[in-house]
Amino acid sequence: MIRVCYPFVGDSVGGAQMSTLSLIRALPPEAERLVVVHQEGVLAKLLTAENVPFIGLPLPRLAGQQPTPLRQFQSMLSVAWPLRRFLQMHRIDVVHTQDGRMHASWWFPAKLAGVPQVWHQRSPFVPSRLLSFMVRRAPAVVANSETARTS
Repeated sequence: MIRVCYPFVGDSVGGAQMSTLSLIRALPPEAERLVVVHQEGVLAKLLTAENVPFIGLPLPRLAGQQPTPLRQFQSMLSVAWPLRRFLQMHRIDVVHTQDGRMHASWWFPAKLAGVPQVWHQRSPFVPSRLLSFMVRRAPAVVANSETARTS
């Protein structure tokens, strides 16, 4: 059995969330899914209505929301150890992120825990030195389109 963690911010429902939910439903039974939602909101309501179990995991802040690389890095560090402990405690084998804030927030904890991260890029990549460094070191990057891939 493989345990896959799907973290979401939770403040929105769009194409990334809907296609990830389709993927979660289509996985074979030997893949255990652990959906994580960081903020109460529309996604938690949708998951509840769709009978998709999830874990609420509030964080003080998320990486990828700050305007400067230094603040992004500080946010990454502030969540690194709690998320690393979460990955270890739940014996996660793979982290699958599909949103810039989740890529940035979960990249370092996954590295610390020795858990590979699938970086699912659904829109054109927003260039920054920090994110470029991270995406080049992601074990797997999946792009939904040629536009996302070439960015």
